[in-house]
Amino acid sequence: MKKWINGIIVVALMSSMANGKMFRDSNTEIIVDTDTHLMWQDNDEVRSKYIDWTKAMDYCENLSFAGYDDWKLPDINSLQNLHQYNAVLEKHKENSSYWSSTIRNDGKIFEYYCDYNGDCWKPRVSSKEDTNYPRCVRSGKSSDPLVKKYDKYVADEKKAEQVREDAYNAKIAKFRKNLQEGDDTSSGIVIQIKGNLVKIQTNDSQCSQRDYKGNCNNWINTPVEKWVKRNELYPN
Repeated sequence: MKKWINGIIVVALMSSMANGKMFRDSNTEIIVDTDTHLMWQDNDEVRSKYIDWTKAMDYCENLSFAGYDDWKLPDINSLQNLHQYNAVLEKHKENSSYWSSTIRNDGKIFEYYCDYNGDCWKPRVSSKEDTNYPRCVRSGKSSDPLVKKYDKYVADEKKAEQVREDAYNAKIAKFRKNLQEGDDTSSGIVIQIKGNLVKIQTNDSQCSQRDYKGNCNNWINTPVEKWVKRNELYPN
């Protein structure tokens, strides 16, 4: 197993976080980030170990969990990204902070704070002697069974979404191609067609009376005609 070595490189906080999808595997109690392939510990030990930073580093470096022994304490950027999706965390300690491996220039350690509501939103700093909770992470590989499982799920979802989008676009294209006078569109009734230009009849709504708060009590709809482009029309 790897051991912690003093002299960790200080890293700068990233201004933007990844937008990957997080999945919790209940059988292994691991959270998989399909964007970064990071794999996160999410068992009961996450909310039971309240230790100082040195012990947290050693704990993760020596952790053997779910068949893996290459765990480590996460950097603050990865930890913050995880907690943008904190609804996926099942083993979670409210009103507490989680250790990171990131050291600030003054020697203090970045941590990530979660409030009483379980909302995790604020990086803070602590001294190495303070106590917080560790949540270990490992860098997954494309060949890891869990990574493959959820990568496939995301890929299948993307394919299904593309099929739905293609079907919708085909429906819209057919509607526009076969457009006829009298058709009801989302913009109004078709009354004349000239190539790619379509005249529609719609209503111009104006308020005729308002109450003392400015809310309209009576709307008057006046029929109006206007030309629009064929490719701007959708089925009603």
